Amino acid sequence: VGVNNGPPTIGVTSIVPNRMTAGSTIGVTVTGTGFMPGATLRFANGSGRTPVVNSVSVASSTTIHASVSVSRRGAKGVRVWDVVVKNPDGRTASLVGGFTVVK
Repeated sequence: VGVNNGPPTIGVTSIVPNRMTAGSTIGVTVTGTGFMPGATLRFANGSGRTPVVNSVSVASSTTIHASVSVSRRGAKGVRVWDVVVKNPDGRTASLVGGFTVVK
């Protein structure tokens, strides 16, 4: 007898580094669970210029690597963003307030 509990749970536990300066580009590593090939990474629910994600690579079901850049334009201050991963099957997970941009 087999039991199908559906797809594994997706979750985001960290992003390293979790802080950057506006006007720069950095490499980040996102860790969590249930990541699938083709997953996307984005930032949501912040203010100011949205960090731009490039070169997303799903290394395993627990690790994503990407390049993140933020324009130097905009007002000075500290901006906090949610880190959002979306699998190709539509399941999403967020790390609320997980990433900070400083200008």
